[in-house]
Amino acid sequence: MRRGFIYALLASLLLGFIGVFVKLAAEFVHPVSISFFRMFFGFLTLVPIYFFTDNRALEPRKKDVWHFAGVGFLFAAAISTYHLALSHTTVANASLMSSLDVFFIIPLAYLFLKEKIHTAQIPPLIIAGVAIFLLNPFTLDGWLGSIIAAGSGFIYAGFLVAVRYEERRNMAGDMMWYLFFAAVFLSPSLF
Repeated sequence: MRRGFIYALLASLLLGFIGVFVKLAAEFVHPVSISFFRMFFGFLTLVPIYFFTDNRALEPRKKDVWHFAGVGFLFAAAISTYHLALSHTTVANASLMSSLDVFFIIPLAYLFLKEKIHTAQIPPLIIAGVAIFLLNPFTLDGWLGSIIAAGSGFIYAGFLVAVRYEERRNMAGDMMWYLFFAAVFLSPSLF
């Protein structure tokens, strides 16, 4: 139990520093190229894991390829727009605005997954909306980055809803293929 907590804490810390790392690396590499490398190395990390645990995941069915490609495209778009936003505004602002995905997930899940909207979900959305209204990130110097990051949040919400929809098939290795196709879609950024 304690080891799991430490792993979760470490993962949270690393996730929290992604914006800072991308902002620093963007001085040398285009932000969309950074997105490619994240997806590509994520894919390369998962291949040996599935090779040794469930090698059936390494051979996707032909009918699943279009699903993987579609979700991979959403993943590539969400991550690359977030990275692009970081080059136009502060890390804090981009992170806050990309976190708008919670505003979009609830209606998208209602529309596409037929999930119910519960009354307990409404107050946190209102509080977050008031906080964003008070911050008013669209009037700051990095307003363009704020708009791009908000778009990233919308796309990421679509990605999460698509993953949840695909999860119903419960195939091992799906994330590996999402990363693969995201890397394929982002590969032109290297040239």
